[in-house]
Amino acid sequence: MNTESQSSLSFNAQIALVIRAVRTALAWSQQDLATKANISKPTIARLESMSMSPRADTINNLLNVLRAEGVEIDILAEEVIVRFKKVAILELQNNLAQPKSTEDN
Repeated sequence: MNTESQSSLSFNAQIALVIRAVRTALAWSQQDLATKANISKPTIARLESMSMSPRADTINNLLNVLRAEGVEIDILAEEVIVRFKKVAILELQNNLAQPKSTEDN
């Protein structure tokens, strides 16, 4: 990706990419995240596919769920910072130790 396309990445696209990356890192399905955030799975799917502009309350809800799980996300002008607290790393370790179901992500 060149510098021009990086700088033109919209806030909504950044949110979509970061939410999907963090969800995947935590070994959560879209349904897992939807359940934890009390929103629908289709909303998660549309957000991640960038086919919708999420409402501010939806973004805040998702960020709060991730924060409660030990993941901090900062979207700045030139970078996106994702920090995993130890509790999130331990959750990831536990998830990786369990067999993954075949449900869709």
